Amino acid sequence: MDSILQTQHTRAKQSIMKVNRQNGAPPYRQSRKTLSCAPCRKRKVKCDRLKPCSRCIQAKSQDSCTYPCPPPATPPSSVRSVTSTSSRPVPSDRLNPSQHSDVENHSLTPRDATFSPYNERTNASNISSHATIPCARAHVSFPPAPSRTTGQGNGQTLEQVSGTTSDPIICNRPGVNEAAQGLFVQSVSTLSFRGKKQRTRFFGRSHWATTLSMFPDLSAHLRDYSREKQRPTDSRFVEYCSSRRLKHDFRTADKQGRLDQQDMQSTRLKDLLPSQSLAQYLMHLYFATFETTFRVLHIPSFSADWNTFWESGQLEGHLACEIFLVKLLLLMACSSCLAEPEQLISEGMSARSLRKMSQRWLHTISMWLGNLSNHAQLNLDIIQIHCLVVMARQATGLEGDLAAIPAGSLIRTALLMGLHRDPCNFPNISPYWAEVRKRLWFTIVELELQTALYSGIPVAISWEDFDCPLPSNIEDEDFSVELNRLPAAKPLTTTTRATFQLALARTLKTRLKILKEINSIRLCASYKDIVSLGEDLTNGLAEAPPDLREISNAASNTAENKDPNRTFRASMFLFLHYRYLLALHRPFFLSLAERQDEPYMLSRRICVQASLAQLAQLEYVCDGSHRTAHARGSRMCPHVLRLKGGMFRDDVFHSAATICFELRLQVKDNLIQPLPGTISEFMDQSVFYKRMALFESAESAIRYYEAKVREDKQACKTFTILYILFTVIKSEVLHGSQPTSRETHSTILTMDDVCPQASRRCRDLLLEGEDIASPAGSHIDIDPDWFFSLDPLSPYGVDAWPGLDPFLYQYP
Repeated sequence: MDSILQTQHTRAKQSIMKVNRQNGAPPYRQSRKTLSCAPCRKRKVKCDRLKPCSRCIQAKSQDSCTYPCPPPATPPSSVRSVTSTSSRPVPSDRLNPSQHSDVENHSLTPRDATFSPYNERTNASNISSHATIPCARAHVSFPPAPSRTTGQGNGQTLEQVSGTTSDPIICNRPGVNEAAQGLFVQSVSTLSFRGKKQRTRFFGRSHWATTLSMFPDLSAHLRDYSREKQRPTDSRFVEYCSSRRLKHDFRTADKQGRLDQQDMQSTRLKDLLPSQSLAQYLMHLYFATFETTFRVLHIPSFSADWNTFWESGQLEGHLACEIFLVKLLLLMACSSCLAEPEQLISEGMSARSLRKMSQRWLHTISMWLGNLSNHAQLNLDIIQIHCLVVMARQATGLEGDLAAIPAGSLIRTALLMGLHRDPCNFPNISPYWAEVRKRLWFTIVELELQTALYSGIPVAISWEDFDCPLPSNIEDEDFSVELNRLPAAKPLTTTTRATFQLALARTLKTRLKILKEINSIRLCASYKDIVSLGEDLTNGLAEAPPDLREISNAASNTAENKDPNRTFRASMFLFLHYRYLLALHRPFFLSLAERQDEPYMLSRRICVQASLAQLAQLEYVCDGSHRTAHARGSRMCPHVLRLKGGMFRDDVFHSAATICFELRLQVKDNLIQPLPGTISEFMDQSVFYKRMALFESAESAIRYYEAKVREDKQACKTFTILYILFTVIKSEVLHGSQPTSRETHSTILTMDDVCPQASRRCRDLLLEGEDIASPAGSHIDIDPDWFFSLDPLSPYGVDAWPGLDPFLYQYP
């Protein structure tokens, strides 16, 4: 009985304590975060939490799209430590030192940082990229966030396992003095992560797709299309959907043609060969272009196999014959995009039919390689075939954007074979094979670097991972398999087929450092180090042979028929180096859009100059017949830009988008009115000429992509986006001027206004035949009259234009 009463008494006490709590701290209530921008909060509408948000962009009030500052940091004394023995808050002075460190050094997880509106999109009035504003290390404390656990499920974060603290918070709030720390800190943009479920893609900081983050209005337009593309009645995107369906029809026809050839595995490689004359033409074209840049084959040895094959119809051994045929098909696929139309017409072929034939060769060779065992692929002949496959994919445009996959596999195979080590470490290797190994290794490293930079992924090799020496500066005819000793190397001033590779190797260490820095997970570097890397690269470029530094010299020599293929080497050499300059300085260039007082004006100037130099290659011709080509409506371009896919196609867009971004920045720059005087007037004229050069470079890129869409039925999306950007920015430049005479072009065009026009133009190009002359540029040609007379800095009106220098008046 007593036990029952005692139990009831205890339960009554517990019930009373539940109703009237005498001890314990009041429940902690955390205020809700304000996530909407100020205008949306005032209008009481839903905000997409971007910066600027879509509603502010539609209302044309990007400047007022601001977010409230984050709440002040909670002091360590107010952070409650929940234990199993008491629910009372523990004072901060009773915390262990480790607990102090955990509280003070805690930062948001990447998921929280991505969700924050301060890391989504920067202010549209300054046209910046996602989270590109450098931020000093913030010493603030936040409530604990869910930790990223390891695979063992022990609750440890990655930072605790590695013994380091979590990353500092990356923000773009104005007023943070990042220059005081001397570091530029930038995380990868959210635009770099694409896809869903099983299909995802990652575009690193150096990938061309991240360039779109420079234009928030374009990003908002693309998001609207992504949400509304299922509605065919939407007037804004009906034209674009129509052009996409047309492109899909062309692509479906190409796939159907490949499906009709499913019996490729049973097809003999010999049956895939074209006529002997065409094969010989393409082979010599490859030797004169690609083999003078990336060394893969020994020309005399391959030529001897060529003669034996066409004389007897086969080589000694079935596998040796197949290897020769695979190499021959691949090198012909590489040079197929460089073939002249006259030569193809004489063979009864067209450029399009040769391109389809080249893609069939690549599909067949992929099946042939798949039938080899892994051990059989540890062979220098197979290594050479893999090198040619990577180059052929980018030359023909067949999955050239995924060339990083075979390039990564190639470098792993080369490491297993020991190509990264000095051949002297292998006692049974002859001088001939040692030289071939050196050439192949540096070619493989270059292919890995170029594909990694294009894809925006970390490079798979570093400078400390190999000790293979440079190849000798000798011609292929100077050594053979039978020689027991290589001849003496020629001076570096003597041009050989190895000159390009040796000149490229001078800047290899610098380019490896740039790639490691740019494509890291978090770009955290001092601007002084960035400038130093850029200077090392430009110094190495200046020390290159003159034939590789100047395309104009190569073009003049081409016109004189001294070396008709020198333009290819020079344009390729400059193309590869300018890509690194753009990738190195672009993050700092984009930060200028958010804060104009940053000390990154050097990066802005370098990005503009490198982009202009990259696009300037569109102005030169291979055969010197500029007038004839222009009269036909198909403007010729250097050999390197006649390659169909991968970096050779998309880096032109990268440079053109950078030029468009610079033009938009110039509209927002605070220009000073010219002072009276003759010298100031001449200085003022130079400003206009520079801006006209920017416009003309962007316009030449549009012409380049017009030819791509018309002839190759590719790059439709790239052409449409670039067309939209150029037209919108041209209207902004015109509207930002102070015209002396009113015209009808004074309104600013938006992305929605130009998208139908660009889509119709793309559709017309798709429907045009390859032999139909194109009115390229007629719809966007720059009129010097309106450009000079409407700019606020120009002291000359339309009437004064003929009085200027007649040489400067000439406009192509």
